[in-house]
Amino acid sequence: MTTTLPHDGTATRRPLFRQPEFRRLFMSAALARFGSHVGHLALPLVAVVTLDASPWQVGLLGGLGTAAFLVVGLPAGAWVDRMRRRPLMITADLVRAALIVSIPIAWWFDALSMPHLYAVALAAGVATVFFDVAAQSLLPRLVTRPDLTSANSALVSLDSVANITGRGLGGHLVQWLTAPVALLTEAVGLLWSAACLARLRTHEPTPEPATERTRLRRDVGEGVRHVFGHPRLRPLAVGGVLVNLFMTMLLTIAPVLLVAERGLSASVLGGFLGLGGAAGLAGAALARRISARLGSSRAIWLVGALAAPGALCLPLLAVPDRWWLATPGWLLFAMAIGVDNVLKISYRQAATPDRLAGRMNATFRFLFTGVVTVGAVSAGAVGELYGATTVLWIAAAGLATSWLAVYFSPFRKSRDLPVE
Repeated sequence: MTTTLPHDGTATRRPLFRQPEFRRLFMSAALARFGSHVGHLALPLVAVVTLDASPWQVGLLGGLGTAAFLVVGLPAGAWVDRMRRRPLMITADLVRAALIVSIPIAWWFDALSMPHLYAVALAAGVATVFFDVAAQSLLPRLVTRPDLTSANSALVSLDSVANITGRGLGGHLVQWLTAPVALLTEAVGLLWSAACLARLRTHEPTPEPATERTRLRRDVGEGVRHVFGHPRLRPLAVGGVLVNLFMTMLLTIAPVLLVAERGLSASVLGGFLGLGGAAGLAGAALARRISARLGSSRAIWLVGALAAPGALCLPLLAVPDRWWLATPGWLLFAMAIGVDNVLKISYRQAATPDRLAGRMNATFRFLFTGVVTVGAVSAGAVGELYGATTVLWIAAAGLATSWLAVYFSPFRKSRDLPVE
C-alpha cells in the first residue's frame, strides 16, 4: 500500500538549518568540498609546474582520480551497508588529509615524483568513493522525509558555490604559495570536516553481519537489481547516464572549439562555464518551490522538458563571432539541471530502504562516473574524424532528448510521488 507525499509542505517541523545534526553535516560538506575544489586545480598544477609533466601524464593523473569509482564503486556500496556511515566518513576524511599532506612534505624534501602523485590520486579516489556513498546514505537518517528535497537543495547549492569559489581562490593560492603548499588548504578542510562529523549525534542501527549467504557479489547484485528493477529508479539511471555521457562530450570539446579553433581566451571559456555553475546554483535553490508548485512527480519530467530547448541552443557556440548567442540556452539548460539533480537525488533516497542505501548510491555513482570516460573518449574520436562542430551537435541532440527516458515512465502518470 502506498501513500502520497503532501505537495504543499504544510506539516509543522523545525527549519532545516535549526536542526543541529544537519548543520554539522552541512558544515562538514562545506569544508570538504571547498578544499577538494582547491585541490582539483592545484594537483595538476603540481604535476605541470613542479614536475614538468607531459599532457599524457596530466591526463593519467586525472584519470586515476576517477578510476576508483569504476574499480570499487559497486562493492563500496555493499561495504558501506555493512558499516556505520559516520565513522566511515571520518576515516575517509583523515585518510585523504594524510595523503594530501604527503605531497608538500615530499616536495619540501625534494622527493616528489609523478608515481607519488599517481598513488595519492588513486588512493584518495578510493577514500572519496566511500565518503560520497556513505554521505548520501546517511542524510535520510538526519532529516525527515519531507525535508529531503530542501536538504539536497542546500547540498547541491553548496557544491556549486564551492566549485566557483574553491577553484577561484585555488588559483590565487597556487600563485602566492606554490601549488604543493596550496594543497594544504584541502588537507585543513578535510581535517575540519572530520571534526564536524565527530560531533554528529545520530543513531545508526547495527549493520547486518556478512555471512555465507550475504556474500559481497550477492550484496552488490541486490543493489543493482534494486535500481534496475524499480519502475522509477530505472529511468532515472538511464536518463542520468545519457546526460553525463553527452555533457562530458560537450565539456571535452568546448576548449577545442572555443579556444583552439575560435581563438577565445581560457578566461572567456571559464566565464561561460562559470555562468552555467551560477545558473545551476539558482536552479537548486528553486527546486523545492518548483516541486511544490508542479507536484513532486510531474516536476521531474517537466524540468527535463524545459532543459531540451536550452540544449538545442548549444550548437550556436560553433557560429564564428556569434558564439555568445548560445548563452541564454546554456543558462536555461544549466538551471534546469540544477533543479533536476535535487529532485532526483531526493527521490532516490526516499525510495530506498536504509539497508540498501549504500548499494543504491554506489550503483548510481558507478554508472554516472563510468560513462564520463566513454564520453571523453568518444568526443576525442569523433572530433578527430569529423571535427569539433560535429561533436557539439551530437552532444546537443543527446542532451535535448535524454529526458525522454523519464517522460516514458511512471513519473508522467501522477502529480506527486508515492512513498512505498
